[in-house]
Order: sequence, then structure tokens, then C-alpha cells
Amino acid sequence: MDLGMAKLDSYAQWSLEPYCIGMKLRALRNRKHLTLSRLAAETGPSTALLSKLETERMIPTLPTLATICRIYGVGMGHFFWEPTKHNLCVTRKAHLEATGRTGEVAVPPRSTLRRSNPAWPPRCLS
Repeated sequence: MDLGMAKLDSYAQWSLEPYCIGMKLRALRNRKHLTLSRLAAETGPSTALLSKLETERMIPTLPTLATICRIYGVGMGHFFWEPTKHNLCVTRKAHLEATGRTGEVAVPPRSTLRRSNPAWPPRCLS
């Protein structure tokens, strides 16, 4: 592999990292109660390759990902959607004290405490 291709691969890994494709693949497989061996038998790629995809040591090709999507019954968008907005409000203690509201804690309704997209982590945690 030449240096240009290595840079391209590392850029691809870097740019796909926020989507946590491997983590989503593993979550789908666990939700369907499939082993890597069973998934390999149904999709074609080896258990070793599927393991590398789930642990994000490899990036799936689009045809491989499309085949896996068909088995799981999800679209390709399942792996690539992005949140439309983030809702977060921080009030500093000093601001509360400056406005005379010490000890006052305003808690929004439970439904507004959830992020707009709970499956979107800022980055994958392995």
C-alpha cells in the first residue's frame, strides 16, 4: 500500500468514527440474538471480517453493509443519520447567585432532558 492510499484509509476511518458503525452493527446483531457465525452464514463475510467490522478495525464496503442491512431489516441510513440539533442548557452557579436565585433549581420536564438523538454519541467508546 502506498503512502497516498494509507492517508486515504486513515481519513476514511477518521471521518466515519463519529457514526460508530461497528457499535451499531454489534447492537443490531445482539438485538437479533445472532452469533457472528450465524450472521456470517447468512451474509457471506467470514466471522473474522464481521468481528473486525464490529470492533472498527475495518470499514465495511457499501455492498457488505447493504447485505447486513437487509438481514437486519434496516436501511443504510441507520448507520449514517446525523442529529438535527442538540439541546443543552447550562446555568452557572455564579449566574444564579448574581440574579438572586440561589438555591433555586429549575428542572425541565423529563421529556426535554433527553438529547434529540440518544443514539448519537460524540465518539465511539470501545
